[in-house]
Amino acid sequence: MSRNRKLLLVGGVLLVICAALSIGYVYLSNLSFDFLESGGCLGDEPYSEQTIEQAGNFTLPESARNLNATSRAWQDCLVYVTFEMDASDLDEFLETTYVAAPLTMTSTLSGFDDFAYGHWGLNRKQLYFYGGGGNGSSEGQYIAIDASDAETYKVYLISVLL
Repeated sequence: MSRNRKLLLVGGVLLVICAALSIGYVYLSNLSFDFLESGGCLGDEPYSEQTIEQAGNFTLPESARNLNATSRAWQDCLVYVTFEMDASDLDEFLETTYVAAPLTMTSTLSGFDDFAYGHWGLNRKQLYFYGGGGNGSSEGQYIAIDASDAETYKVYLISVLL
């Protein structure tokens, strides 16, 4: 086989590969990823307090208000919960979670993904009380608490269920 023929053959194969990749990209970019959206692992929203507590593996304090929860599923189930509570209920609430005290003050919320930041409008430069923990198996929780109001804390909690 002549050198020119080999170059044409290699060039043709590369052209076919590039065309296949381009078509695949266009196809995949038009797919819907609704399974990553709310309702992904807990069913239809809005969720009841009982569903949130059972799925999230914690107990809401008596003072909980402005409760909001959503979930996303892919390889695991992520339950995103936010609410306000009286500051005086913090220790009692933490006892019902996997999070070990004491919480640390930080602006780096490891375990909080881009969805959490975007969905909740969290400020990456703000300081939060933060903690995380697990049940020793496949479940974990991350908590960030906005304590800018000394009387009322805003709680952001992510439960990871595998």
